[in-house]
Amino acid sequence: MSDQEDEVPPNRHAEGVRVLCVPMPSPFPPAEPHGDLQLIFENAWFVTGSVPFKPLVRLVRNMVVLRHEGELTLVNA
Repeated sequence: MSDQEDEVPPNRHAEGVRVLCVPMPSPFPPAEPHGDLQLIFENAWFVTGSVPFKPLVRLVRNMVVLRHEGELTLVNA
């Protein structure tokens, strides 16, 4: 038997081998409620949103979305 015949093809596992896949947590928090984007000027938008702070309390925050060379950046305060 050659070495090539002993290899397991990619994405296939040898018989009897169990593989445990654990999902990685997202490095980003889920999106929170926000309003519609309002165009400020070309390639710049303003939006108001909110985030939970304490039970029954939400903090309002203002955000700006900028587009530069096709990429978007969210600036929040």
